[in-house]
Amino acid sequence: MIQKLKRKPTPGKSNAPFASKVAEQINKTITGLQTKFTRALSDKEKSLTVKQKKWALFIFCSGMFLISGYWLYEGLFDKNRYTIPYMDQQTITRPGNIKLPDSLDLKNLEEFRKRQQSLPKMNDSANY
Repeated sequence: MIQKLKRKPTPGKSNAPFASKVAEQINKTITGLQTKFTRALSDKEKSLTVKQKKWALFIFCSGMFLISGYWLYEGLFDKNRYTIPYMDQQTITRPGNIKLPDSLDLKNLEEFRKRQQSLPKMNDSANY
């Protein structure tokens, strides 16, 4: 029932006609450049002998192998990985349960108050 009430979008209408024209022009330009480049390579390839083609393929594959090997080596054995300064994280601790002494011993009461003041406040975000 709800789907019947929804308006269906009309095909072919664009919300941004200027953007689509710009995108279409960029697409035509890039396609034209790619076509010119492939035709130039094809013309150059026709003038090569079979031996020259094999050498070109060998040089291309060797270059790609060396580049990939270099990237793999750098990824696995990066020398800068060990020189980065390491910051030790502070551990978050929670104080144990401190109970008020049963008796009214002033010495114990004073010790309890000192302990409470020395502990960080639970709502203070700087301590976490």
